[in-house]
Amino acid sequence: MSQTTQTAAKKILDRGVGLVISTSGGGAQAISDLLRIPGASRSILSAFVPYSRASQEELVAQPIEKACSARTAQLLSQATYRKARQYSDDHSQVLGLGCTAALRTNREKKGEHRAHLASWDGEVLRTWSLVFNKLARTRDEEEDLVRFLILDLLASACGVPDSDLSSPFVGAGESLTKTQENLTDPILLLHRGEIAHVTLSPSGQLSDNAPPEGILFPGSFHPLHTGHREMASLMSASGRGPVIHEISIQRVDKDPLSLSEIHRRVAQFASPGSPGEWVVLTTTPTFLEKARLFPRRAFLVGCDTAERVLDPSYHGGSLARRNQALEEILSLGGSFIVMGRTDGERFQTVHDLDLPLQYSGMFIGVGREIFQNDISSSEIRGTWEQA
Repeated sequence: MSQTTQTAAKKILDRGVGLVISTSGGGAQAISDLLRIPGASRSILSAFVPYSRASQEELVAQPIEKACSARTAQLLSQATYRKARQYSDDHSQVLGLGCTAALRTNREKKGEHRAHLASWDGEVLRTWSLVFNKLARTRDEEEDLVRFLILDLLASACGVPDSDLSSPFVGAGESLTKTQENLTDPILLLHRGEIAHVTLSPSGQLSDNAPPEGILFPGSFHPLHTGHREMASLMSASGRGPVIHEISIQRVDKDPLSLSEIHRRVAQFASPGSPGEWVVLTTTPTFLEKARLFPRRAFLVGCDTAERVLDPSYHGGSLARRNQALEEILSLGGSFIVMGRTDGERFQTVHDLDLPLQYSGMFIGVGREIFQNDISSSEIRGTWEQA
């Protein structure tokens, strides 16, 4: 490790930014440079070297068109940013970096020798692309330049002043292009209260668009388990449209979810092997607020949740306020699909609820003969939190 790279690595880590890095096809030496600095673990949250296309797709949780391209580097930067958010509660700023490279190897390449890098901090997407003079450098020399590029991009994205390792080494017949787009992570905007909801599509794309018409499935999903999946699968087959899992980042009588916890819960739906599901993040802890945000929806709930909705204590201890809330939900076209559940030695259904006659049509029961899954989130939460 040269004094130059050591100094650059130390300046990057001194910024205190939480980093997750992915390099594919080249550039892994930059990870080593960073990890050799004492105290690197305070900033380096994780690192990945996904060489195969399958391992890249596993990391980004979606198909990719080319293993080495600017678009793939951008997808990797966004995936590593999400992981940085998921892993970090201790950093005010986090950053994801993705690098893909096609360098000199033991066979002649028909195409260009190239490297594409991208960084994403939730607001700015930086993309750098280098095309080598494929006849001018050895593999080691190409590797060194990609290494400098990674350190340069990290320094730029982390706000290190006057850092430029790579430009002096870009030679004749080579081109380095740099682009920067000012974007914003929708989850960050939601957390700031600047937008009302964020939708995750089955393909893993985040947007501030409303989810499609269908059944809303509110829950903490802490964690997502087979009972949730079976309920969603049953309702999806009912012909009433897709099931949209809804997570409110604001909670009744609890602190709001942190950014890292939001990303952690969302990651369950975008993980490898996930069937691809709709998720919407909101700031609506109560069903009345949910109905106002998404009118004409059925809410998929367990019998225990329906019981809370009917309990005046859920509405500030006021029966009148309970009735006002139910009246407004009804006027907004809202209803509840209530799944039965085991309560001790007894299976509880909608018929066991203290349903006021005027609201009984809002609560549609699903009996034991159709669905039963007695798995408890609280029973498996300890294991999940240690994972």
